Amino acid sequence: MSAWVHVAGWVLVHFIWQGALMALVSALVLRACRRRSASLRYGIACATLAAMLAGVAATAALVERGEGQRATPLRAHVLVSREPARDAALPIQLDTRPPSMPLAFSRADVEALFPWVVSIWSAGVILLLFRTAAGWWRVRRLHQRALQTVCSAWQLSGNRLAARLGLDRLVRIVELADVDVPFVVGCLRPIVVLPIAAIAQLNAAQVEAILAHELAHVRRHDYLVNLLQTLAETLFFYHPAVWWISARIRDEREHCCDDVAVEVCGDRVAYAAALAELESWRCGDIELVAAASGGSLVNRIRRILRVEISSQPQVSHVAIGLALIAGALGTAGVLAQSREASEDVKFEVASVRPNTSGNPGQRVEMQPGGRYTVINMPLRNLIINAYGLQANQLLGAPDWIAERFDITAKADEELGPPASPESPSRVQLMMRALFAERFKLSVHRESRDLPIYHLVLARNDRKLGPELTPSSIDCRTIIDARKAQGLRPEPPKPGERPQCGAWWGFGELTAGGQPLHELISLLSATVQRNVVDRTGLSGNFDIHLKWTPDQLPPRPPGLPADQPVRMNGVAIDPNGPSIFTALQEQLGLKLDAQRGPVDVLVIDRVERPTPD
Repeated sequence: MSAWVHVAGWVLVHFIWQGALMALVSALVLRACRRRSASLRYGIACATLAAMLAGVAATAALVERGEGQRATPLRAHVLVSREPARDAALPIQLDTRPPSMPLAFSRADVEALFPWVVSIWSAGVILLLFRTAAGWWRVRRLHQRALQTVCSAWQLSGNRLAARLGLDRLVRIVELADVDVPFVVGCLRPIVVLPIAAIAQLNAAQVEAILAHELAHVRRHDYLVNLLQTLAETLFFYHPAVWWISARIRDEREHCCDDVAVEVCGDRVAYAAALAELESWRCGDIELVAAASGGSLVNRIRRILRVEISSQPQVSHVAIGLALIAGALGTAGVLAQSREASEDVKFEVASVRPNTSGNPGQRVEMQPGGRYTVINMPLRNLIINAYGLQANQLLGAPDWIAERFDITAKADEELGPPASPESPSRVQLMMRALFAERFKLSVHRESRDLPIYHLVLARNDRKLGPELTPSSIDCRTIIDARKAQGLRPEPPKPGERPQCGAWWGFGELTAGGQPLHELISLLSATVQRNVVDRTGLSGNFDIHLKWTPDQLPPRPPGLPADQPVRMNGVAIDPNGPSIFTALQEQLGLKLDAQRGPVDVLVIDRVERPTPD
């Protein structure tokens, strides 16, 4: 018998009791920790599997050094004759018969079976290695395809979630048509693969939760643990304890990632409904990958919905079913409401065309008869205006939304009054519907703690500056009268204050008969922070504010240093006041740096528009 067969045989034999003992201890500890966190139970299960592998290595080392190897002693029985000696020497006979109570199996008997045991074990390992190699080849092909696939529209949402989870590397997110469930593939270059058909059935919040689940697998390095499990299952396929502890690792791993997904999603029922939807698309499993739909679905949903496992299983299943139905109905209700709202405020007709003229000028016009025209406006600015945001409140936008577009649209009636801080205007709602239809825009709102400014009065006596004066003009009446006469308002000239409206240019704001939120919108865009009105001022004002921007256009060659730079016909004094100084000197207001909650709009998905 060769040395390696001898060592392998004893390792396989000893692991029978070693694995059973470790599994028993692990089961007792896991039961004691069943009310604790999934991360703790996952750590216990992984430690048990590592202990099994370490015990095998220690046993192999001991056997190889000959520990515990003692040959069965030769039992000799000395028979002394009672007859008188006839010769000088005593007749001594060796009796090699076995003792009167022999052992059932001696060490030699066990070792005689090792060639057969090791041969059968080797055949099983080889078969499982072929199975693992086939799975690895399939995963490798999927990884290569994913590397060659264009990133999904959910990539920006994935980047944002990865930053929240503390991932310090880029994780690609792609969509494939021939996969059934989301999963992570790759170790050094992990990629999240989403199934196109299944993801299309989920709303944005549910997709983000699924992404968070998959990114949690990446952060926890679950791919490496999965490889360790595959190794243990291959080498010790004959022991039920290995398969049991490996299954517990997979279950607790999914529970850990579910906790992350629920924290991101914030809605347990919606996430449970998303898992049920994904399960309905599952056709098979892919080895060596971590998937959102792994583990026992019923147990996972029980845990997510916090449904206790009853002695009457049908009660728990009914509770889970009702919860999923409620989640599905709630999701359908939200989608139906959004569709209904969009249908109520759509443009009758609309044309969207890219503007590649290179002209920096841009214009937005609201005309009688419900006509609305946009010339050469970046999509970013259009989204900001449609949702009433400041520039720093739009997150997750791809670089290409800086591209400019021309939009010509017509509503079925007059466009209505402008927006107020309390509610969006009809034009804003129609533009949102247009973005959803033509740009496939999908968004959600969040609240984040960010640096902000409070706009406050600069003087204790509440006296305003010389360029901020209350206005007694009723702009609503004037605008309605112009519309009745079919007159279009003429845009003011640079530096000229409009009677009703606002004009702002490079380093200058002029407004007539406008509420203070016009100024706040400009300030937020200029200082790149959310500005909150804390002045306590109400009503309409005439405003004129002039300052020197931080970034000036390049000075034309030959222009003297003491001469102002001109922008759109307006002189820009390079030595003029900053916007902070101009606010105090000209308007009697100041910006007070604070930190507070800011409502932000996160873009989940946006595509270039379909051609007209």
